[in-house]
Amino acid sequence: MNLRRLCVGSATSACGRKEGSHIRFTTAVNGTHHITVPNHRPIKTGTLHGILKSIAAHHKLTVEELIRKVGL
Repeated sequence: MNLRRLCVGSATSACGRKEGSHIRFTTAVNGTHHITVPNHRPIKTGTLHGILKSIAAHHKLTVEELIRKVGL
């Protein structure tokens, strides 16, 4: 799964900064939202679920709707 594609999602989003083993993504779509994701593979299932849940909540979607919308 390409987390950058999932987190960024549009041209108005960007990788704000990278510190150590994490990357912080920022979007202005539907208001400002920041999410920090680990920059390593594999990402644990619970961590991935938390990332997806945070992004979905920001866009007022369910995790399933978000996955369909991104085309994964």
